[in-house]
Amino acid sequence: MRAAVTRFACAGNRGGLGIVGSMGMLGVLVLGASLRMGWGSIPDEPGPGFYPGLVGIALLVASVMASRRPSSSQEKAADQTTTGLSVLYVLAAYVAWICLMPWFGYVLVTCLVSFAIAKAVGFRGWIGPLVLAVGISLLTYLLLDVWFFVDLPRGLLEGIFP
Repeated sequence: MRAAVTRFACAGNRGGLGIVGSMGMLGVLVLGASLRMGWGSIPDEPGPGFYPGLVGIALLVASVMASRRPSSSQEKAADQTTTGLSVLYVLAAYVAWICLMPWFGYVLVTCLVSFAIAKAVGFRGWIGPLVLAVGISLLTYLLLDVWFFVDLPRGLLEGIFP
């Protein structure tokens, strides 16, 4: 049933097609450039093309996701009514992220804020947002602190995350 109410967002919308196509082409260009720079050895020391490669992959995934949208008028109406409140929730979550990080640490606060943002923007259920939040916090910790040697606040978890 879900496939029946989903159609391409770009059908009949040249502006949408141009934006999605441009985002996809930019993702391909960035990914190609990152492959030429080299990704390095991922477990030990990432190369100069590692982070741009992740950005290129993210752009490609975002362009594919942006090319699809629900065509149900009820879903569109529900999205429009919750947008203003969702923006306020997301802004409050970012302010909390900045204010709480020195005391509770990067990993814990990022996990909680990512979960809150996922719920604010409409993720249903509890398992999906929880997996997303844990994945975001641990992946960014691994990327920034372990691979790029950025000293992130440890907070309460100082003994767990060296």
